[in-house]
Amino acid sequence: MRNFKWLLVLLVVCYVALPTAAWAKDTDKVGKLTSITGKAEVKKGGGTKSFKAFKGMAITQGDTIKTGSSGKVSMDLDSDKEVTIGANTTLLISQLVKSASALGGKTKLTLQNGSVIIQVKKKLTGDSRFEIETPTATMGVMGTKFAVSYGQENSYVGVLEGVVSVTGEDGQRIAALQADEQIGLNQAGEGAKEPLVLSDLPLVALEKLLEELDQAADTEANAALKQQISELVKQKQAEQGEAAEAEGKPFSKPIIVYDQLASSAPANSGGSSGSGSGGSTPVPTATVTPTPAPTATPTPTPDVTPTPVPTETPTPVVYEGAPEADTAAFYGNPYAYFLNSTTIIVPFTTLLAFNAQEEEPEQTLADGVIFAMNDLEFFLEMASVTIDGKNLVIQLAEEMPLNAVLYISVRGNVLKNAETDEVQADFTELGRDGNDIIFKPALSQSAIHYVQHLTDKPTMEEIAVYYLGYSDMDMSLTVSNAYGPVSFESEAEYYSQMGGENFFAFTLNSDWLESLNAEAGPYTLTVKLEQGGEEFAELTMSITVEDSRGPL
Repeated sequence: MRNFKWLLVLLVVCYVALPTAAWAKDTDKVGKLTSITGKAEVKKGGGTKSFKAFKGMAITQGDTIKTGSSGKVSMDLDSDKEVTIGANTTLLISQLVKSASALGGKTKLTLQNGSVIIQVKKKLTGDSRFEIETPTATMGVMGTKFAVSYGQENSYVGVLEGVVSVTGEDGQRIAALQADEQIGLNQAGEGAKEPLVLSDLPLVALEKLLEELDQAADTEANAALKQQISELVKQKQAEQGEAAEAEGKPFSKPIIVYDQLASSAPANSGGSSGSGSGGSTPVPTATVTPTPAPTATPTPTPDVTPTPVPTETPTPVVYEGAPEADTAAFYGNPYAYFLNSTTIIVPFTTLLAFNAQEEEPEQTLADGVIFAMNDLEFFLEMASVTIDGKNLVIQLAEEMPLNAVLYISVRGNVLKNAETDEVQADFTELGRDGNDIIFKPALSQSAIHYVQHLTDKPTMEEIAVYYLGYSDMDMSLTVSNAYGPVSFESEAEYYSQMGGENFFAFTLNSDWLESLNAEAGPYTLTVKLEQGGEEFAELTMSITVEDSRGPL
């Protein structure tokens, strides 16, 4: 088994809309982690435990994502809003809701340390807004691509497409950045905009640009830019490997907000539109950084240590309303909540507390929960039912049978909002109305498409095998095509327990994928799970290989 180093990238997007009706209420939205290289942790909102991140994991308001020193995470907040999180990053999902009036909803991310690159592919409409907060600035967008980083009490914003408005804590605009412009801000939120310098972009942004240039037209200008960015990526990767993990810290400082200030693309953006919805890859204007002349080191003068200025404590997020099961998150990716073969989490929309009844002092939380399977044919004994923040944690006395169709219910008046004391009056059911919950193994993806002979080999994503935490589970991989088995011995790198107790994960070796005969495909990857020497499940995935050089 082989573990990967951590990597994290942070993103914040916020849409703010005025309510159109007094009774209209915002509802929670669900984001999703789409790819992970290395390790990353997610602490669910209101909870105390951290879970290792995995592809397909649901992300909701209040969650905190944290990465280590050499990984990368991509996250979709909607189909057209992508966040790529870099190394040594801590990102809080401060707000992620669907607005009652604004189509885009409201999203606010707090970047406590590290770096992200954000792409909003479609122009936001109405009074929607996209917001990312750092300790020294706030930035927002309506259809753009830009990078943000925070470290050593300084913020950086570099704009690749669109326009970003940078505002301070007092709401006053610090700068309006257009494509190919950047700004660095000190702890006091002071700084001046200047032309974009490629070497100032964080590593995660440079890697993203390099990926896009691989897909762009093969022009002389793109080739020169690609060479320059490749050298910068190697340099920053070396620096990152030597750097100690950055520390995040709480703050209350300015915010960065992107406004749609111009409808047309900047002249030097390479012809791409500001909406980011298509066109060729924008080519940032590279500003040459001159080599500084060496200067004599002056004798330092002792400084008087200034009295630290206290910072305001951030206002905590209050989850209003009576508790409701977060069905969008649960049905969106149930494997995020199948912790193992005896433990299932039911996510709710608020922080939870047990609503004890004076007239029934002996009643427990477990008395209000029903766990059954196969259309209520069998009721399973629960060892315990506990609360962890916004989550109801159900521990069964015995393992759930494979392929069981589950039913979970919580009767009314059992739970209440821990912050407002509003009581869950309605009966809550999961596994009804066509929303089957089937407890069976699965793969995180069903197909892989690999392009051979590119200048830079594609980074292979991790593939999760959800084996549901059954004990003594073994996994084996085989590959075949229409002609029979294909050599596949040590071509995959494995590491288990990536997301807790419920799945293995592996990555395919790109050198092996390069060696496959594209014309002999497609290929089928078969994952066999065995328990005690007997076959437990067989899962398959298709692999198609394309030669970038075309038919030879």
